[in-house]
Amino acid sequence: MRYLFFALVILIVVRFVIGRLGLRSMFANPPLAEAGLYVCILVSLMAYWL
Repeated sequence: MRYLFFALVILIVVRFVIGRLGLRSMFANPPLAEAGLYVCILVSLMAYWL
């Protein structure tokens, strides 16, 4: 559960930064890109902490 929460917090920060920089329009399907980014963040956290 801890990893899911930390990944969500990091994703929210990254989404804010991407939105402020105007990079959201670069993606053909932004929700799919965000889901992929969440999975990458989650796996990275799990690999780092294990």
